[in-house]
Amino acid sequence: MKVKVFWTDSALADLDNVLDFLIDIKHPNAKQVVLKILNRTRQLQEFPDSGVLITSKVSSRNYRQIIEEHYKIIYSIAGTNLYVEAVFDSRQNPEKLKL
Repeated sequence: MKVKVFWTDSALADLDNVLDFLIDIKHPNAKQVVLKILNRTRQLQEFPDSGVLITSKVSSRNYRQIIEEHYKIIYSIAGTNLYVEAVFDSRQNPEKLKL
């Protein structure tokens, strides 16, 4: 099943924060890391169920995640639409992730 991928405002803000952080710490490949995250989400158009199913403590929605480098890309599927909900650094405390 092919789906259309949409980024929520909060996920785009997460991605901006990743780039800002990597630039602040002078990561030599900051832009490439962000491009890898973006490219990884493209696979979801063809394989939306490829991510691992996760549950939320505060929502009844089903979420899935894929990982690129240290970043969890959290998404949900509604019909033929896929929504990237968050980009989360897996080295952080998981309690910080709000879905």
